[in-house]
Amino acid sequence: MKKALGFAVALGLVAGMASSAVASDILDFHGEARVRGLYSDVDGTASDAIRNYDQRYRFIINAKLADNVMVGSRITLLNDEFAGAMSTTNNNVDRAYIQLGILGGTWILGRQEVSWGNKLMSWGNTADRIKAVYDLGGGQKVGAFLQKDVESKNPGGDLDKDSYSAFYVGSAGDFKFGVIGVDIMNDSTPADDDGIVIDAYVNGTAGGMMVAAEVNMKMGDAYGTDDDLGFFAMAGMGLGDGMSVGAAAAYAANGYKADDDFTPTLLFGKSQVTAISDFGDTQTTGDDTVMAVLGQLGIKLSDKMSAKVLGAYAILSDKAETTLIEVDGSLEYALAQNTVYKFGVAIGMPDKYSADDEMLISAGHSVEVKW
Repeated sequence: MKKALGFAVALGLVAGMASSAVASDILDFHGEARVRGLYSDVDGTASDAIRNYDQRYRFIINAKLADNVMVGSRITLLNDEFAGAMSTTNNNVDRAYIQLGILGGTWILGRQEVSWGNKLMSWGNTADRIKAVYDLGGGQKVGAFLQKDVESKNPGGDLDKDSYSAFYVGSAGDFKFGVIGVDIMNDSTPADDDGIVIDAYVNGTAGGMMVAAEVNMKMGDAYGTDDDLGFFAMAGMGLGDGMSVGAAAAYAANGYKADDDFTPTLLFGKSQVTAISDFGDTQTTGDDTVMAVLGQLGIKLSDKMSAKVLGAYAILSDKAETTLIEVDGSLEYALAQNTVYKFGVAIGMPDKYSADDEMLISAGHSVEVKW
């Protein structure tokens, strides 16, 4: 009862803020909602198939209190059912920060969004940070942050974990690019477990072709005896009449795992309902994963409907010689303004993936609304 009352109060506050936003330029209220369903059969036995359902609602509320002062927040309500077990543990305020225009730059203090590059390293995540960004003009920016990963109450900060970073982002013509370095200082017991992360990315268009690439390296005791390496590159172009083609390649070495929003195909990147794992998550230290998206074709069927087909080949584990041939098909249909229905099905033909190496089938659909 208390929990239900608490959410009623929270939603009442959201509604009140939204009504205020209509009458005032101080508040910006927007968000998104989605409902998804999944059918996934990974061993060829229909009775063992996964049937999953989830729903997520996000309310984003920003208040501009002065020309140089803004506060931001995001409330997430997530409800999912897996094998008949209901979970509501992800209902929270996952962003709450203050943004200040001071000292010649933009300072952001508090729990804020963490997104970088082409989604290989990090995208749509949240962290407790103090971040400063300075605009150099001409599309060039530099910045730095202190991130509190673990904050203990032990004397001398024992068991604290902090990340220190400096970064640069820029643009030239139709291209955007950036480089970041992160120093992870883990005051652990009995020995410190530190690490270094370096990432560089580029994306843009040239001669009518869209290109993107990113390389990410993780080094130090925090990542084992070998450096973790991730790499991604893609190219695509429009053919006219609503058609487009593309291809991509991705590589993960020594146990590297990409962010769950890195989605080269429907089976990889667990932000997707159809995914079986994140890219690189099926390997071990000293092991490699290689994927080639051999071809991707996009077709605009009408003003409201578009489709995409994709074929890929992957070596999921170089050590175990695990391979996978994947074929994807997906469809998007605009149900109404800002409302989209999505359907996707992925078929995987594995070798040495499981004892029986049965064909994988994963199909999912969703209704998504943004406002």
